[in-house]
Amino acid sequence: MKILHITNEFSKKNYSISSLIEYISKLFDKSESYKVKIVSSKIDETLFEKSRVQNFKLNSWIDFIFRANNLKKEFNKNDVIHVHGIWAPIQLFSIIYGSLFHEKKIVIHPHGMLLDEALKSAGSLKYFFKLITLYTLKYLINYNISFISITNQETDAIKKFFIKNKIFKIPNPIPFNLSEQINNQKKKQIIYFGRIHPHKNLEILINSFIKANLGNEWTLKIYGIKDDENYRQKILNLANNYKNIKIYDPVFGEERQKIMSDSWVNILISKSEVLSLSILESSYYGLPTITSEKIELSELNQTAIQTKLTKDEISKKIKEISNWSLDKRLKKNDQIIKNFRNLYSKYNSKETYKNFYSSMQIPILSKQNEQKLNIEKNFIDKINLNFLIISGVYTFNLMFASLFVIILVLFKKFSVAGEVGLASSFWLSLTQIFSSNMRSIAIAENDEKIAKDTLIYRFIFSGILFFTAYFAFNHFLSSMKSSLLISLSLLILFQWIFEMKLVRFEIKNNTKFFYFIFFINLMFLLTMILIINVYGIDWSQFVIYFYIGFLTIFIISDLVSPKNFISIISTIKKNITTIAFASSLSIISSSFIWRLLIFTFFERSIAGIFYACFSIGSFPGTLFNSVIGPTFVKKKIELNKYLIDISKLFFVLIAILFIYSSYQIYVLYNSNSFNFLSSNFFMFVTTISLMGSYFMSFAMFRRHKLIQEGISEREGLFLTDIVYGLSITLFVPILYFTGGIFATSFAFFVASAFAFMIYSRA
Repeated sequence: MKILHITNEFSKKNYSISSLIEYISKLFDKSESYKVKIVSSKIDETLFEKSRVQNFKLNSWIDFIFRANNLKKEFNKNDVIHVHGIWAPIQLFSIIYGSLFHEKKIVIHPHGMLLDEALKSAGSLKYFFKLITLYTLKYLINYNISFISITNQETDAIKKFFIKNKIFKIPNPIPFNLSEQINNQKKKQIIYFGRIHPHKNLEILINSFIKANLGNEWTLKIYGIKDDENYRQKILNLANNYKNIKIYDPVFGEERQKIMSDSWVNILISKSEVLSLSILESSYYGLPTITSEKIELSELNQTAIQTKLTKDEISKKIKEISNWSLDKRLKKNDQIIKNFRNLYSKYNSKETYKNFYSSMQIPILSKQNEQKLNIEKNFIDKINLNFLIISGVYTFNLMFASLFVIILVLFKKFSVAGEVGLASSFWLSLTQIFSSNMRSIAIAENDEKIAKDTLIYRFIFSGILFFTAYFAFNHFLSSMKSSLLISLSLLILFQWIFEMKLVRFEIKNNTKFFYFIFFINLMFLLTMILIINVYGIDWSQFVIYFYIGFLTIFIISDLVSPKNFISIISTIKKNITTIAFASSLSIISSSFIWRLLIFTFFERSIAGIFYACFSIGSFPGTLFNSVIGPTFVKKKIELNKYLIDISKLFFVLIAILFIYSSYQIYVLYNSNSFNFLSSNFFMFVTTISLMGSYFMSFAMFRRHKLIQEGISEREGLFLTDIVYGLSITLFVPILYFTGGIFATSFAFFVASAFAFMIYSRA
């Protein structure tokens, strides 16, 4: 069996965990059945054997763009992946990657990082993000992931988040080479070994020692690993005026063991611990430890003197122990050594870990079954990836104009965003009205000819629309950046035409074409953002014209032959004289009327914010209805259970952000310092719109189910579309005249709830 240990760093800061990993690996050095390898983001070669650890230098998420493939290869070579810790990039990546994309057994060894006090140790903001990460992992990781806990307390902490995963309790061994030196002449010194970090409560420790007032013959010696530099400086300043408080660099090995053997008492009053190696090592040398009553000691309760974490209580314990006679201290020494060695003589680390890893072994499949499993897995992965790429191309093709408005808002070009939002909405509305649900129908009937004829119809109709509307833009919206609007208008029309080319390739199942277009779209988007950031908005039109030229190359092949125009009259009839056309007309025109009313009721900056927020909120529903829906329903693709759980989690997070932004607006509004162009208002409208997107997405799923069921069901659905479109046209004016800007913020949410109700009954 091959075992891969993964940790963040082999260093002084991570000394205890690093020593444990090294110790476990050495247990199997002479074993032919077990091969152990260690990878880490960095290694301190002065403390650990470099030959045992492979340095991957994965210290940030950016590193994974270039180096993650090396770690993936290591996954493939090993049978069990043992991850020590949870928060560093290399640890999180290993957990997520191993759970989602591997059949390997994954073991997470949190080392106390999931205890409540440990989660809170870095402040409220990091605590919030840690909780988000844990709840996300809860739904991401599957049952091939197990946990190791060190104490019952840690087992309970793990169960709070990962109740369905197996948890194995394995107590810490002492991962050091221990000498037998025992000194019966004890020095009057209190010692601390560990990190210098607020979690370790060193400030309380020093103040408690000062309050105990033991006299100059007693010394507090802190052997601290540098972790938090600001906190270290605070501790140095606090101890500076006291000659009997010494702060040293950390020591290891025999030097540390000699200090333990010589000392009167060890002290460790962290906010939380999972049976610290410092306590274990002290116990071996008969050194009692003052520690928190919150730390679970299990059968080592005779080793430690527990206390409440207050200055008064700790100082009392320090005074009490300092008053022991040397004879009492030596008796305590013998008692601790006897109890500890009797207890640990029963503990066989090698057998414990050997049995544990054996239980992790995946049953060996026959070559035939293994090959079959791999084929099925690769087939499923390929289908899902193809679906995502195809959906991504359709999404970009349909929604780039809305994305462009969002980009302008993010660059704080609110006024231009309002103008461009209205203009792009006009073209998007017009093209969607005259789309007449033809993409859905062509895919439902698997008819490439419908797609080809519709492409020709859209090309001719686009020319008529553009030259008719061009003068209207200049007359009614003369203050706009007309050159940018012209380029964006042409792009929307060409993307509308190009959609039918995509449909033809989808029907022919030509996935390579979609991969190529996906890459081109990504380059176009990145180039657009870069140009706007460096050169400004005006230059973006040149990038747009270049992209239009690219689309033309693919469209023109369906236009060069005159015979392609023979069926154009029947195609026009099919597009604009059926109930499908009336359906798209009612829904899309209501959306444009919304934007026109918002543009009329509010100043352009506010209108731009509404356009951007409603675009974000409507994105999932529009994405499903116009992009994903036809293929998703036809191929009967089912959402992964974990994706469903994650979507529920995001709904809760969105609701929390909505409540938070509402509270912020309430406070600012009552203090007369509220600004509608603030980030709080943007978050408020966006979150309530995103909450509505859940209702809209389900409604659109029901809609496409009916489209696929048959012609009669399809016609009944189109009638429902007409009723829905006419009804929601009234929502914006009703909300505006009822409650102004704040009421209008709920427009998309109300429309989504109405869609959920009406399509559920259809």
